This record gives sequence, C-alpha cells and structure tokens, in this order.
Amino acid sequence: MTSGCFSPKRASRCALHDHFQNAGLGNGVNFLRYPEWLWGFFCYNAILYYNRLRLTHFLELIEKAGLHVIWQDRELRQLNLDALRGLKVDVAFAGLSDEDLAASHLYVDLASRSRNR
Repeated sequence: MTSGCFSPKRASRCALHDHFQNAGLGNGVNFLRYPEWLWGFFCYNAILYYNRLRLTHFLELIEKAGLHVIWQDRELRQLNLDALRGLKVDVAFAGLSDEDLAASHLYVDLASRSRNR
C-alpha cells in the first residue's frame, strides 16, 4: 500500500504490537482482549503508559495534527491474524478490520499540509 515516494530521513515507525508478547504469549495481539478499565489500571499510570492505538487511530491522529501522509506501509504478521481467530477482542476495537487489529507496525512519511498546497 504505497502512495508517493519513500524518504528514509523523514519516515516514522509506529509500533502497534503487544509489547508484552515476548513474555511468553507468542503473538502481537493478545493485549486487545482486555477491557479498557483493566488495561487502564495496569498500563495507563505514572509507572507504565502503554496505549493500544491501532493503525486507523494513528492515521486519524496524523490527520488531526494537520499532517499529510506521503507514503505509508504496514507490517502485517500472519501469526497475529491467526491469533485473532481464537481471540475475543474487547468491544473498544469493534468495527476495525482484522488487518487493522493484526498490524504490528505502521511506517509513514509525513509532510505538513501547508507545504503541499
């Protein structure tokens, strides 16, 4: 899913995977099963802040910040897609596609909107 030209000097990488996957869970989507209140208790605090924003959410934030996506790509792992089949995902992620939920990284090259007009 490429649109435009890639410039590694400006490219950003957003890590979308479960950062606890190396704790023996073996996939990057396990964290999507917890309800928001429970996730908030463990991961939205002064010691550890860890969001669960998905690819779509990051793209919406980029748009709201007044930036333009010149190029984008994602890393989509089959392991995550397979794990989603047996995972009851929290209602907070209802309406998102399996590809959006399973994406482990988003790569973007951005420019300000004012520069492109």
